[in-house]
Amino acid sequence: MKNYIMKNYNKKLRRADGMTTDANLMLGAVPVATGLSDQFTINVQNNNQSVKAVALLVGHYDTSKYITTVEIEQGEDPVAQTVKTLCAPDALVAAGYPVDACADDGTYNNIVFSGNDASKTIRSFRDYMHLNPRPLKGLQIVAPNANAFNTTMKVTASSPFQRAAEKDINIIDFFSAYQYQDDRVMIDFSANELEVSDITMLIVNIPAQTKMSFIMKF
Repeated sequence: MKNYIMKNYNKKLRRADGMTTDANLMLGAVPVATGLSDQFTINVQNNNQSVKAVALLVGHYDTSKYITTVEIEQGEDPVAQTVKTLCAPDALVAAGYPVDACADDGTYNNIVFSGNDASKTIRSFRDYMHLNPRPLKGLQIVAPNANAFNTTMKVTASSPFQRAAEKDINIIDFFSAYQYQDDRVMIDFSANELEVSDITMLIVNIPAQTKMSFIMKF
């Protein structure tokens, strides 16, 4: 992952219409190839009144936390319930990544994470990719309108030894004025595949009161 970022650090990004952006970015962008057999979707709903940074992929950091809630029903004794979440951003914040929540099934800091299929959880996806690295061939991002794409996405790798190279990608650069649908952008990784593994980190700033879906294609 680190070598991939360093090798592609100065590559210019191409939009879906074939035009290059002014920014030097690590990815080339053309319409995502069809026929990719495996994919997983992470939906993120930011219910806050401000932009929030979320980690879709958290690298090797431990984002687990036990949360205890107490339910009180009329006429009944209080009932305490403890659940485990992987949304806690504390370890990433301590390492210098100021995120508000990490992707896991459920809600954290008024940010709701979900998949498209209840039988295929985000936690299961995270556990699987940590043990079975795979190249990411494409990423499709869906949002209510083009304005939601005026945000950034950070790609990097985690390491306990040193800070790896990082790239901040302006998602709006992937949007073409000539495309028919204004609610999505498509990024093609087929020429320079990005491996999703236990050290891959993908952090996105989600606009206020906005839902964005990230469809990873393998």
